[in-house]
Parts: sequence; structure tokens; C-alpha cells
Amino acid sequence: MLLFATCKKAVLPPDLIGDPVFTMDGVIDNNPFSVVAGDNNFYLFTRFQQDELGVHEFTGSFEKDEDCINGCAEKLSITIRDFQAVEANRVLINEVLGFNEYKYVAPRSFVDSLVTFYEVAFTNLSTSSTPDAEVYEWDFGNGIISTARTPPVQNYLDTTFFNPVTLKTAVNNTNCEDQITKSLSFGSPTCAAQFEFAGDSLTVFPIGSSAPYNFAWSNGETGQTTVLQDSLISLSVTVTDAIGCVEILDFETTENVNYCSASFDFDVTQQTDSIQITDNDSINFSKVKIAYTTFDGVEYFSELAEQGVESSFILTEVVDYEDNENGESTKQFSTNFTCILSDREGNQIEIQNMSGVIAIAYPN
Repeated sequence: MLLFATCKKAVLPPDLIGDPVFTMDGVIDNNPFSVVAGDNNFYLFTRFQQDELGVHEFTGSFEKDEDCINGCAEKLSITIRDFQAVEANRVLINEVLGFNEYKYVAPRSFVDSLVTFYEVAFTNLSTSSTPDAEVYEWDFGNGIISTARTPPVQNYLDTTFFNPVTLKTAVNNTNCEDQITKSLSFGSPTCAAQFEFAGDSLTVFPIGSSAPYNFAWSNGETGQTTVLQDSLISLSVTVTDAIGCVEILDFETTENVNYCSASFDFDVTQQTDSIQITDNDSINFSKVKIAYTTFDGVEYFSELAEQGVESSFILTEVVDYEDNENGESTKQFSTNFTCILSDREGNQIEIQNMSGVIAIAYPN
């Protein structure tokens, strides 16, 4: 059983050696090529991995072990891609190996796609007795926090990602703190307000909404301006515009006559941008790739070359085989293939009429 999961040579039970024999025979770059697992330091290694698109790849590779002395870099591998993107425990290996003929993996290509998103700009309307000492904390509800007076524009892929936004404001070295929370919306009227404090008078100014306005102060007054009483520490006002948009604003004061009020407005615009996404045809479901490394370490890959009309990959006689040394399940199959490979410099070689028996590993 000359079948391994890693490049570490394993000690095998003598009665299993050579049963069955994994082989590959053909022509590479016009030179005869023949490999037998267990001969000339070659062994068959099986593995699998999952790429960034969620597609599993199942590989069998003839490689030389650590006891090799000459030409140790030489190896030949076959990788078959899953027919779908799935979680590891959902691989349907019989369906993966259920095709008789496979096309070769082509370089991934991208297509332009229009994406609609929502851009939200915020305006800080906070006021305080000491503007230079104001500090802020924005919580945009998307995991982003900002302490800038004018925060960065936030982008949302969909209005379903809109979460309430909170602005906290305070005056350094005082006990004056205030905060306001608003829910974002697109296509609906928004309203905001801002305080102006002069002497003992506090005036509220609606912003971006429709007159006439109704004002309801927590001290019972209903005008746009109210007079602060000496004993008053906090005050709030509810502003309702002509179309029913409501803004509630707090005004906090301290005994040493510091005051602060958190307020902000926002503007949501719908944007469209072009981004590149992977072309579905280039995800390469149910396709195969061949890699060959020469004895002196030059690597060639079938996915770097444009395949010719004679390129083909035939898979037959799929059977269960024993687990590899990592305890991973394996499948054995026979194959015959012809393909073109290229190194990263564009130099090409051809594999002709390569046939033999190999195995791949897959998730249990």
C-alpha cells in the first residue's frame, strides 16, 4: 500500500507493499516517462484542499521521499475539482468522479458587474459651551467606531444592513455628556435640529425638514425658544414638522454652567459602481489540472497553457481504496490523458498518452 497523505515516508506492513501498484506511463516533452509507486524512491501521496471559492480539489501525486539522492524534485500530480462548492463534510465524491471525460482548468477570468450600494454622509450638529473641548464617539451599528467630529462616509450594500447610529458627545474636564440615537432610512424624509444657547435663552432650529413646526419642551413650553431656570440641569424638546417627522433633542447642563447637546443629521444616496467578480465559467467545476516538476525543479502547469484539440482526460474504473496515513478516505481510478503544460515564463511542454492508476483523498 504505497499511499501517503504527506511527504513523510511511512513504514508499511510488508504484506501490503505493491498491492495494488500505482503507475503512470507515457511521454513528457518527447521523452518516455514511467513511474511506479515504491520504485526509485517514488511514492503516491494523496491530499485535498478547499480554495477561496469554497471548491474542493482532490489530488494524487507521484513524488520522491526524503531518502531520494538524485532528481528529487521530479513529480507528477493530478488534481480534480469538485462539481460544486460545499462544506467539507458534504463532499459527494462518487459524483465528483462520476464523469468519464473531464476538461482542463483554465485561468480564472473576471467580468464586470454593477453593484448598487448606499452611501451615508453624517453631519455633526452637536453644540456645547466649549466647542474646542468637545469629544465625540460615533457608533455606526456596523462595527465601526469613529471619534472624529466629521466622521467618514459609511457604505452599506443594502438597506437591510442599516442599524441605529449613536453619537455621544461630551465636554472635556466636565461632567457634561449627552447622546442621541437615530435609525437610518432611504427614500423617507429625515429631520434634525440644533440648539443655540445665548444668555439664559435656549433656541432650537429645525434642519432639513418642512415648516410649520410644533415644539414641545420638557418644561411645558411650546415656543421655539425657552428660558433656562437656575435649578434646571437637563431639558429636552420634541420638534415635529409639517409632514410628521419627529426629532427629540436633549440639552444637558452642569452646575458650573457647562452645557452640551448631541445632534446629527444624515444623508443617504444610492450609488452604483462596477466591480470585478469571478466569471462562473472560470470557477472550473468538475475540471482537472496536471502539474509536472522536472528533476531539476522547473514547474509546469496545465492551467497556464491553452489546451489543444488533442488534449483530453479520461477517467475509468473508480473503486474505494484504503485510508491514507492521515485516516482520510481515498478513491483509486485509472486514467489516460494528453495535455499541454506551461511554466511561469511561458515555456511549454506536452504530455502525450499518459496512462496508469492513481488515487486521491477526500474528506470523510
